Amino acid sequence: AAPAMQVQQVDAAAAAELLAEVVSRPMRQIAGDIQRQREQFSDAETIRKILEIPATAADALLQQRYFNSVKSINQNLAAAHAASADAAERFARENERRFPHLAAYAKQIAMDERLASGIALSMANTMRPPPARWLPDEEATHCCSDECKSQFGLFNRKHHCRGCGKIFCNSCC
Repeated sequence: AAPAMQVQQVDAAAAAELLAEVVSRPMRQIAGDIQRQREQFSDAETIRKILEIPATAADALLQQRYFNSVKSINQNLAAAHAASADAAERFARENERRFPHLAAYAKQIAMDERLASGIALSMANTMRPPPARWLPDEEATHCCSDECKSQFGLFNRKHHCRGCGKIFCNSCC
């Protein structure tokens, strides 16, 4: 009876290693893609020099690149989490009788991965691109809020909105 118990323990350990492998594989596959996307970025000054464009245009280009990359990363993460959930569910189905505790654990992993996939997809779908034009500091002497219109000064500082590109006071931002 003792050798049979040892074989079952070895089988359970191997099954646990297999579960870890199949669940983590999709994340490892997209890790390289994410790193390549991060490497595409450089600072606005480098972009300005390479393309010979004004600094404001380089900033806008960099922001658009960043937006596209972050959105793509979130979409890839959502797909990888969904693939991990599929793998965990498949593992649970295939091993439910032989390793019920591992199958239950795999089901929990699948639920967690589905949740993570939904969050990443939601983030990708709700992102807004940067505004086409940022209001330059020197053009804003008053808060852009229709209700406020307070004048900027030493104590009333300017705050750029990342959503619309306008400038608001601290109270309105």
